[in-house]
Amino acid sequence: MVCSTEERLSDYCEVDGDVRINGKAWSVDIVPSVWSSSERREWKIRPYSRRSASNVDKLNVTQLQDPAAAPPCTVTHHVPGVVFALGGYSGNAFHDNADVLLPLFLASLRYDREVQFLVINRVQPWWLGKYRLALRRLSRYDVVTLDGDAHVRCFPHLTVGLRLHKDFGVVPEWVPGRRRVSMPDFTRFL
Repeated sequence: MVCSTEERLSDYCEVDGDVRINGKAWSVDIVPSVWSSSERREWKIRPYSRRSASNVDKLNVTQLQDPAAAPPCTVTHHVPGVVFALGGYSGNAFHDNADVLLPLFLASLRYDREVQFLVINRVQPWWLGKYRLALRRLSRYDVVTLDGDAHVRCFPHLTVGLRLHKDFGVVPEWVPGRRRVSMPDFTRFL
């Protein structure tokens, strides 16, 4: 598990294991396989790529001590998930690409389209339709809207938030899976 709230631009978590997300409660629980003596830890993650986007609410990510404290799964996904938010500066063509599509591209590359996108704070309902083809090139699955979602969705791996490398750029050593990727790869994707 890696959670970062110290980077200049973005907050994010990468979590393996039993991970449960409750959209209605805006919470992500990391469930230990047995009771853990390590202390309960909690992060507040703004799942938009720019921490400065104050109009995007934060998700609570909690590392539980007791597996019995976790809500039961109502939907189990067998592929990794990526949680991201709209709002922020999305709705502007530059920010749609720089803040959402580029970070989604980088986060999903290692999964070869076997990834489930989950969106929260969907203040522009038209956004998913506008970028439907780009999202379909990144994932085989329809985007799940978590706003008001009554399910507890369970994942083997979950990325919470999008990591912005730099303004409309790629830091190759930060690319998950260590694939050699640069901006021309993103522009070919588009």
